Amino acid sequence: MRVQDRFTGNGSSRQLRSAENPDFSLRVFVRCEACGKGLTGSTSNGNGGLYSYYRCRVHGCRAVKFKRDDLHAMFVELLYSLAPEPAFMPLVDVILKDGLVFTGITPGQVSVAFARLCRSQKLLDFRFHDLRHTAASWLRMRGADIHTVAQLLGHKDLRMAARYQHLSPQFLGMP
Repeated sequence: MRVQDRFTGNGSSRQLRSAENPDFSLRVFVRCEACGKGLTGSTSNGNGGLYSYYRCRVHGCRAVKFKRDDLHAMFVELLYSLAPEPAFMPLVDVILKDGLVFTGITPGQVSVAFARLCRSQKLLDFRFHDLRHTAASWLRMRGADIHTVAQLLGHKDLRMAARYQHLSPQFLGMP
């Protein structure tokens, strides 16, 4: 059907791609060090197999190219290196229980200051709200059960609490 549609001029010549392809979950979030644009992913045939790669999405920029599995392994390693220090956990507890860490300033001022901090550290696509997801993930990986995380986050539904936790493959026992 698709071939006939293209011959008659009714079909698209481009195949639509999913922005959230599970094979390339780091697409757009990892950036090219040369031009700063998000990476894209693709799979190639060759030598009897399929080979998946991340590469720069800018035409002609060949500064970055990673095997998909290598980049995923580096990302997991990075996540493990970001584990919170034990002294940090009381602050997480205060943030989640009381919700008022910053007194005397408005939420907008906190957001602006956080956005400036992220830009200065070259953290792209990261919001202050993302810290709730990080805290939920860390709490689960440190042994808190889903009911405790839901209560600390103020969620009445366990499904919502589950959406806030992003657990590493190693934590889940996956290779």
